[in-house]
Amino acid sequence: MAAGGDVTTTRLKYLSRKRAKLTDAELLGVLETSQRNNTAASICGVLMYSEHSFFQLLEGPTEAIEALWSRICSDGRHHSIQLLERSVGDQAPTLQGFAMQELRATVPGVPSLEAIGALLDS
Repeated sequence: MAAGGDVTTTRLKYLSRKRAKLTDAELLGVLETSQRNNTAASICGVLMYSEHSFFQLLEGPTEAIEALWSRICSDGRHHSIQLLERSVGDQAPTLQGFAMQELRATVPGVPSLEAIGALLDS
């Protein structure tokens, strides 16, 4: 815990490859489950996805983020998971109000991992 009883916030970014193509209904299920679970755990986040990849930014109480990260790492829908950032601080999450926001990452003519990288660099 941070000084004054505030909860320490962890920010986590990762990139992964999908094991199989998910249907729109399956993705909607992932988003709905994430929104429900993240709200209960005080986690905020954005899920960006393309045909072959996921990028996710998560913020919340350190204990909740670490538990979620453990579940993500053992989730069979992902492989080649790359942790891009893990930072800890006493600041409030910048994504407050987003239990899980979705973004489809599509850039015509650019492979999905490069598209996500291009969006991250912009």
